[in-house]
Amino acid sequence: MLAFVGCERTEIETPDLDAALELYYVNTFAANCMHTYYLWSDEIASSLDAWDVHEDPIAKVEAIRYKDASGHEVDKWTMITDDFSSFSSSVSGVNTTYGCSLALYYYDSQKTTVCAVVRYTSADSPASKAGLKRGDTIVKVAGQTMTEENYRSLIYDSFLYAPSAELILEDGRQINMKAVEMYEDPVLVMKTFDCGAKKVGYLVYNRFTLDSWKRLIEASDFFRSEGVSELILDMRYNPGGYVKAEETLASMLAPEEAVKSGSVFETSVYNSLLTKEIGNSESKFTSKFNFSSGGHQYSYSTEGKNMGLEKIYVILTSGSASASESIVVGLMPYVPIEIIGQQSGGKYCTGLMYSASEWYDDYKSAFEADEYTAGKRYTANWGMYVMIARYADKDGNTPCMPDGFVPDVPVDDVPYEPYELGDEREAMLRVALQRAGKKDLAERPQAGKRAPRATRTQIPQQVNGYRIELL
Repeated sequence: MLAFVGCERTEIETPDLDAALELYYVNTFAANCMHTYYLWSDEIASSLDAWDVHEDPIAKVEAIRYKDASGHEVDKWTMITDDFSSFSSSVSGVNTTYGCSLALYYYDSQKTTVCAVVRYTSADSPASKAGLKRGDTIVKVAGQTMTEENYRSLIYDSFLYAPSAELILEDGRQINMKAVEMYEDPVLVMKTFDCGAKKVGYLVYNRFTLDSWKRLIEASDFFRSEGVSELILDMRYNPGGYVKAEETLASMLAPEEAVKSGSVFETSVYNSLLTKEIGNSESKFTSKFNFSSGGHQYSYSTEGKNMGLEKIYVILTSGSASASESIVVGLMPYVPIEIIGQQSGGKYCTGLMYSASEWYDDYKSAFEADEYTAGKRYTANWGMYVMIARYADKDGNTPCMPDGFVPDVPVDDVPYEPYELGDEREAMLRVALQRAGKKDLAERPQAGKRAPRATRTQIPQQVNGYRIELL
C-alpha cells in the first residue's frame, strides 16, 4: 500500500542539522500518509508529487487540502501536529481540564464586552466541585473584563489551557480552580418522561469515546427497564469521536432484527488506492465488539441490549459534527428520526488518526536501519488526522453533505437560561418533549423577566468535529 513520494534527504542544506532532519522525516511521513490514505489524493496528486522536504509541514498540509474549482475549501479538517499526544488524549476524553463547556457572548448591545456562559459541567470535575453550573455567566478572567480584543487570550491562555484559573461571575461569586487530568464521562444525563401513554427516554451524549461503552450499555438497560418506546438523543455538544463507539450505540438504537441479521449500517467511499486495497467498504450492524486501540484491548457485547425504539428525536447544533452526524445518517433508513435544533456542523468525512512513530513502525521494512531509527527519533510527537473516507448510509447517501443537517424543527440553544440539561423547561428539550406528545410541561418564567439576557449575541466558535477510524 505504501508509495513513497519525492523526499530526498541529500537536498538538505541548512546550518541547523537537527531542524533540517526533523523537517525531512516529518515531511516524509506526511507526504506518504496523504498519498496513501487521503480521500482526495487523486485530486491533489500534483501537489503531493511536488512536496518539498524544506517546507513547514503544518502549513503545507493546510495549503494543499482539497478545494473545489472555485477555491472553496472542501476539506477543513485534515491536519498535522507536533503535539500528537495532546490531540489523541483530547479525542479519548482524557484531558487536563476544568471539566466545563463554554459558550461565548457579547455582554452588551454595543458589543464592547464579552462573557462566557457555562453550557454544562462534567461530573466530579473541578468546575462541578467549585459550584459552576449551566447558565452561570463568567464576566472576568484573571481579574480582567473580557473584550473583543482580549477574550481569546483570557479564555484560552488564562483559563481553559492554564493550570489554574480565577473567575468572577455575573452574580459576584469568585471561583478559583486548578485543572486536573481526568476522563470526562460523555454520558451526561439519562432520564425518562411520561408523554401521554408512552414513555420517552432522554440521553445526553457529548462524545463518542471508546471507554463510554459501559455507560451506553447502562443507559440502554435503564431505558429498557423503564419501557421506553421513543428516545430523545441529545448530541448538541457532541463533536464526534470513534467509529467503534458510534457502532456500539447504533447497535442498541437500530431495530433488533437489523442487528441480528447483520444489515449494512454504513458504507465508506475511499480514494482509488484504498478502494483497491480494502475492497469491501460496508460496515454492518453487530452486537459483538473485539478490537484494540492505543495499547488497550476492548471486548464486549451489546446482545440483548436493543431498546426497540419506534422513533428517535435527535437534538443537534452547529457543534454536532462528524460521528454525531454519521450515526444519524446510518440509522435513518431503519428508524424514523426527527431532527430538532440548529444546522449541524457538516463534517461528512472519516479521519485516520496516525502518529508518525506508528507509521515508521508500520513501514519499517521500507527503510534502512539508521533511517528507521532517525525517523522515529525526529518525529517522536508528530502525527496526522487525515481524511480517509466519506461516510454514507446503506444506499450510498450522505444527507448531511455538504453543510450539515437542516433541522426539521428549528430551535435555539439558550445556555444562559437557568435550566440544567434534563430540565423539561430547558429550551431544546422542551420542544423535543412537545414533539413527543408531552402536554403537562412545567411552566417557564415570563420572557420579560430575562429580557436583558435575551439580547445577547453569541460569538461563533470554530467546530473541529472528528470521526476516527481504526485500521
